[in-house]
Amino acid sequence: MTLEPAIEVSNLSKKYKIYTSPWHRALEWTSLGRQRLHEENWALQDVSFSVAPGECFGIIGRNGSGKSTLLKILAGAIEPTTGIFKIRGRVLALLELGAGFSPELTGRQNVVDTSLLLGLPNGYAKARLSAIEEFAELGEYFDRPLKIYSSGMFVRLAFSTFMFLDPQVLVVDEVLSVGDIFFQQKCFDAVRRMLAKGTTILYVSHDLASIRTICDRVLFLDHGRPQFLGDPDEAVLRYSCPMGESVAPDPAVAFLAQEPAEQGFSDLAEAIKRDSLLNGTSGFDNSPFEILAARVVDEQGHATLSVECMSCLSIQFLAQVKVDIPKPGVGLEIYNRFNQLIYAISSSMLGQELPLLKGGTYVIASFCVRFSIEPGEYSFMADSGEHNISKAIFYDRRPKLGPITVFWNRPLLPFCGLTALETGLDMQIG
Repeated sequence: MTLEPAIEVSNLSKKYKIYTSPWHRALEWTSLGRQRLHEENWALQDVSFSVAPGECFGIIGRNGSGKSTLLKILAGAIEPTTGIFKIRGRVLALLELGAGFSPELTGRQNVVDTSLLLGLPNGYAKARLSAIEEFAELGEYFDRPLKIYSSGMFVRLAFSTFMFLDPQVLVVDEVLSVGDIFFQQKCFDAVRRMLAKGTTILYVSHDLASIRTICDRVLFLDHGRPQFLGDPDEAVLRYSCPMGESVAPDPAVAFLAQEPAEQGFSDLAEAIKRDSLLNGTSGFDNSPFEILAARVVDEQGHATLSVECMSCLSIQFLAQVKVDIPKPGVGLEIYNRFNQLIYAISSSMLGQELPLLKGGTYVIASFCVRFSIEPGEYSFMADSGEHNISKAIFYDRRPKLGPITVFWNRPLLPFCGLTALETGLDMQIG
């Protein structure tokens, strides 16, 4: 049995009348159409598509391409000029920060009132309040007025509310890019769970990495007209490099390993503890190989949480062995803001096998990593244990450290995609 589309759009268009003066609008209206004192602006023209239940459908385009106009039509905020659309199921639209919320009410009160305004039964939101409060991570602000919330706190409350109100169709415009990396990771995990349950998501963003990561298909709009509908990678490529434009690669970048600066063990251990990023993060109880501190330093040995794309950072751990361990090791994992594992490495993978360590021994591990990945924010995890090809036994793990910001200040990246692969090129002309 074939399921009906969750969203159907047919030849949708939206026209606005642009007047140079408010008086022109009044004069045109009183002339009963005999005088035309406006210019026509078609924000949207002949847009058609359908979205299946459980599909994440992305919409991209430059400013003024019609993305927000399309979403407002589908959310029922404005009427189309021509064309028709149909949405099956309960629709929740997260279009603007705090839209529909009262600034005078607390977060808790707004959750309940929003559910009632959406026509949900009395008590529906109250039964989910504890889950919403836990996910939003607002602490005491959950019971404070929204007028003192930051924009990131608005997003936490709005997204958490809409997620737990179980929409059948969720319309999201940009807001997942607001907030810190750790909350973004939670949001994208929640989006994946919603999609797995059959929720249909319409997602608009300028964040092309998120579009490529979570969307099944993408519509590329330009000046209100559809330019492409299909594979996310191809849609992003057409958006980034319009037909006829070429991208000249930068010269090849050398990949050089950097050795950590020599420093006395005790001095280095104290420096790692002083700059530690653990900040009370909990590891494993009664760990036999406990991670005590972790920090990030640049190539000059200065503590930092930012790095230029293609440059190196040293991620340093201080750990202590509590009992005798025959095959100890340490590992590093790096995650993007979608909570996807970007890179994982361990001492055993690098051929740095440690000998049997006696209880009470301290270990410092310095992973020197070249961040040949696209600009953005990344978290990392430190772990200790026994690592081998078939499996890993973890003694301690410290997740969600950072975040590390990778930046690029020049006009053109030296690569396209998620990461730079070391590449050689030989060309011959006969």
